[in-house]
Amino acid sequence: MKKIYRKTSIFSFVGGGITAIYAIVYYFVWFESFLVNGETLVVSAITAISLLISGLFFNNAQQNLRDETMAELESEVQFENINELIVQWMPSIYPSMHNVNADGVSIFQIIPSKRRPFARKLTAINFMSEGFILPATYDILDMKDELLASFTLWNNGNRFLLTLHSRDGKRIGYFEQWLTKSVLKSRGTLFHENDRVWRELAANNMAGDIDVVDDNGKMTAKYRFGRFPYALHPAFQAEAVHSHIRFGSHISNEEKLAYTMIFFFWLKK
Repeated sequence: MKKIYRKTSIFSFVGGGITAIYAIVYYFVWFESFLVNGETLVVSAITAISLLISGLFFNNAQQNLRDETMAELESEVQFENINELIVQWMPSIYPSMHNVNADGVSIFQIIPSKRRPFARKLTAINFMSEGFILPATYDILDMKDELLASFTLWNNGNRFLLTLHSRDGKRIGYFEQWLTKSVLKSRGTLFHENDRVWRELAANNMAGDIDVVDDNGKMTAKYRFGRFPYALHPAFQAEAVHSHIRFGSHISNEEKLAYTMIFFFWLKK
């Protein structure tokens, strides 16, 4: 969380500085009076002040957290020991997600694949990051930037198709979500690589709350909007809303990766 807060602070300072410069230039070049065109000046000034205050807030928050140790950053990711996702978004021009542990230490990250430089640049555009026109490929990496798995997101205008691959490129499975069936609530079907249905996923409400169960009725994944069990931990107090997904203790590493892919898609900013 320290790195996330630090980068949030930098983005806020940069955004606030640029907006402040724009407000100053606007005042001397285009401003006539508050009755004529003062609204733009007021909005720009308020935005600049808000961003600069936000930058100070997150800078103070990151200073109060300890640095992650090399042992933590270089530890091997063991998905069999991961029973939850704590989703945090890293400020970036590209979609960038970190999964952190209960102490706020980053475990792994999801970023647009650097193996496809051109497609990676296109993900800076929101609708392109969702695979519209060209498929968007994302890598699941540990904190040493070593590949754990990857997935491709494609939107053909009628459905979303997310395909999960292992680190050696073997297809693990895929998730299909039809746009006409998921306008109000997220829903879709997860398939094995042999096209056999793996899990049916359907949100309970428009907030996205979901309980995914297996054939025996046992919980495999659970998400509740706004509920976060570590809200009082100092690492998470600087932000009001966190995303938390609980995994069933009996599911495979492949199923955990599949849910990671799906919730990245559903929660993507």
